[in-house]
Amino acid sequence: MANKPQQHKIDDKAKVFLHKLFDDISWNVELRPDYGIDYRVQILDKDNNITSKVFLVQSKGTEHLKILKKGNQDFVTFPLSRQRLEDYLNVYREPVFLCVVDTVHEIGYWLFLQEYPETGFLPEKWIENTSDVTVYIPVANKLSDTSALLLAVDKAIHYMNEKYPGSPDAAIRRVTEEYKKIDPRFEVKWQQDEAGKMCPSFRPNQNVSLSFTFKADTDERRKKVADLIDRGLRVQFAKDEVDIQGSELLAQDAKRGPLEIQWASNEKVSLSFVRYDGERICGRLDGFTGTLTTGRKQYRFEAILAEGLMRVSGIGDIRNAVPTEHKYTIGIDLEKWSGVPINNLLYFQQIHAVFGLWEKGQTIKIEIHPNNQPDVIELILGCLDNEYVTDVKWWLSILKKIQEIAQKVGKNFILRQKGLMQKDIENIERIHALLFGGAKIASAEKWNLKMSIVGDNIEKFVEPNLLNNFNFTANEILLCVEGDPVLIGTCTRLFNFLKLNNRDELRKQLNTGQRESANLVLGGIAGSMVTESIALGESVAPKSH
Repeated sequence: MANKPQQHKIDDKAKVFLHKLFDDISWNVELRPDYGIDYRVQILDKDNNITSKVFLVQSKGTEHLKILKKGNQDFVTFPLSRQRLEDYLNVYREPVFLCVVDTVHEIGYWLFLQEYPETGFLPEKWIENTSDVTVYIPVANKLSDTSALLLAVDKAIHYMNEKYPGSPDAAIRRVTEEYKKIDPRFEVKWQQDEAGKMCPSFRPNQNVSLSFTFKADTDERRKKVADLIDRGLRVQFAKDEVDIQGSELLAQDAKRGPLEIQWASNEKVSLSFVRYDGERICGRLDGFTGTLTTGRKQYRFEAILAEGLMRVSGIGDIRNAVPTEHKYTIGIDLEKWSGVPINNLLYFQQIHAVFGLWEKGQTIKIEIHPNNQPDVIELILGCLDNEYVTDVKWWLSILKKIQEIAQKVGKNFILRQKGLMQKDIENIERIHALLFGGAKIASAEKWNLKMSIVGDNIEKFVEPNLLNNFNFTANEILLCVEGDPVLIGTCTRLFNFLKLNNRDELRKQLNTGQRESANLVLGGIAGSMVTESIALGESVAPKSH
């Protein structure tokens, strides 16, 4: 009959010691003869109810406990398989506690293993070792101090929940802390890529000296380097395509790949548009905030005004200030003014002063003010008749006309939120022309009119071949507003010639004695003219004669 090895007997004594300890404090102990795991322990509350707190135990016994002093602290030292420690760190999702029992003196010590690499006691390249790893257990971690052990278990469970979290936020916090431990000189920010995956970005919070070695001298690689250094663009590199020295964090990232690198100066800036007539400033728009990114040869900027009311971006050659060498995009989001009274549009006067009607020879300059610096970067946008501002100018001219109409009639109305249709714009331009330009004479050759008259007046319309000096007056209203239409006044239209297009229908109505009412269908002919005028503020019932 084979004898049981002495170490197995010692380990059995350790297990008996642990089992009794856990029974004495009413913890539910489940024997779990797994590789590297002896027990699964479930903690009970003071009323002996099962809780969700669970930890795993690797039990080890010894008759020759070794204690070593490190600094001012005493430690129990114990050899542990390198492979087994690696499994504890990377495989198990529940806390694993190593419990070492001195079976001679019946005293035991504990160590939470998954957190052990953060103590700094592991050799730098321990993972490459083929032999055992010596672990250091503080002598203060006595198993007999069950209150301290319970507190350690609580902390271990929290640690593992953070390391293998159920929520994305917890996962991000955990990984962020790991990155900061590798290199605290970098701030870690997270953003979603096009596939919705959260990806980290690293930005230095102090001066960091780095060395980049780009591999494979090809046209593609040269273009990437030019984009990265000369243009300051964000460039993606494949795994092992670039070697980074000076930061273990970035070196690891480069080896994992792919990664994006941006090698540029990024500054927060404020931005202004200034309109010049010669050397005289005739308009200024401040309040833009954004960023200026500068490579070795090229700059780019983007900025917004009032949470997106206007956006501007630009790109150009640092060495060349000629306007034609730069590209700009300027846009305005009119919906930001939706629901706002027409005379209270935020920044409208300043925007119109810069981008509104202009005279020949006027120019716009962009001033970029780096934060906390006295320097001003001045870029010439050029004359105002260019592709960047044409659309903005047109909309500003329409809104300016609406403002002037509102001021003329003394009403600060709100534009319809669904926006302006083409017929609304035509109506606005016609009303503005009549209010500020007086009576308007135009061709009426293509006019078509339908109106109702009292039946007793049918004869006067049926007999003449052409109706001369025909006029009618109606209320002129602005429809493109929220709520009730805005009354502008009365509009009188005087036609020199109109043709009656339903003469036969009216004659038939006369012959049958139907004289209560009648409908006229009138149309212009060659040479027909109409004169329009608005009497501001007046209101009448529509009439004709």
